[in-house]
Amino acid sequence: MSEQPPYAFPDDLTALQLELDRVRAAYAEHCRSLPWSVEPMIAQSYERPVMGGRTQTVTHPDSLGYTLEQIEADRQFRSKILELAAAVLAHDWWEEVPAGEKIAAQMALKHIHNAPPLAESAASS
Repeated sequence: MSEQPPYAFPDDLTALQLELDRVRAAYAEHCRSLPWSVEPMIAQSYERPVMGGRTQTVTHPDSLGYTLEQIEADRQFRSKILELAAAVLAHDWWEEVPAGEKIAAQMALKHIHNAPPLAESAASS
């Protein structure tokens, strides 16, 4: 597997991507705290097919549904994620990237939190 070419992302684009990652992580944590259904529901059990022709019983307890605060928090998270994702994708820097490199650059930006700083990676080459 070849190494991704380094990109000199502008600081504001990097900050937007890192904020998007942070908000997505907070949203995932928020979702894990929610009841299994938005609306109040009684307990449910059903059989789900698994490999080998077997089934697995899935059981959900009673759900009180989401509170108004949970619904509002969900709406705010989704709105913020959409806003940040649009800002990342519409950033002026992408106009400088050759068409054949855009996907590789987007993948590199997506994993920017795992990458060493550009100066370090250039020094180690």
